[in-house]
Amino acid sequence: MINLKKERGYLVYQLEFLRSKRKLMRADGAVAEWEEKAIAQRHKRRQSEEINAQLRYALFRQTSYVNNLKAMFSLSPPHSMELNMRRFLHTYTHLRKDPQSRARDLAAICTDAKLELGMQTVLRETEGIPVLRPHISTRQIGTSPTEFGASTVAVYAFDTMNTVQIFLAACGAILGCGSAWPKYTQVDSYGKIVDSPSDSIRYGISGCRYRSEDGQDEVAVESRGLSYFKIMDRCAVLLWDYADDDDMFPMNKNTLMKRDVIGT
Repeated sequence: MINLKKERGYLVYQLEFLRSKRKLMRADGAVAEWEEKAIAQRHKRRQSEEINAQLRYALFRQTSYVNNLKAMFSLSPPHSMELNMRRFLHTYTHLRKDPQSRARDLAAICTDAKLELGMQTVLRETEGIPVLRPHISTRQIGTSPTEFGASTVAVYAFDTMNTVQIFLAACGAILGCGSAWPKYTQVDSYGKIVDSPSDSIRYGISGCRYRSEDGQDEVAVESRGLSYFKIMDRCAVLLWDYADDDDMFPMNKNTLMKRDVIGT
């Protein structure tokens, strides 16, 4: 106990010394104090995000357990709850402008914990679907009054054992989905990758303009999407998400709708 008190006293002394040194290096002591508070706030936010991710994973495991328990007692197949991937995988994402902060922001989103949770979600949702028969289903999901959303579950069959070809084909099909609108025709579109901090992470901006079949209405839609993957011995996992705000590439003022896609 005495040793711990001595060590604590020494660390407090070191902290005060570093604070004084930092204030001397900066002409404005208030600025140095503000920077210190900002660092502390970022640290607290990072801790909160980690706890939030753990709670989401615990909620996912608990929900799966309860559904399986209900199915066991009712002698029916496991009930598939509303699959809103945003609830499990997305956290508010703000990409800053300077390169170093931007790289840190992207790295904070693309975590192994999310990939693991995404993989477990896919395995759970496709457990009862025959592998050799292609399957695709789409359901509406509950959202806020200013949003509308849908969830899609798909199972594909491939006639090759080339893992790279399969993975690339699946990525292309997945990332290109959801671009057709009933009773609207796509007039023009654009898309480009603007950030790639590693070989497995891609962040891009895209947009398109739709015109109604009667020619009376036009809608501009934009996306700020990112994807990242991990290839392991027996499987590969792709997860895609979106940015809520981007200081370097803000939404255009004439955009009426933002398209957010999240899944695995």
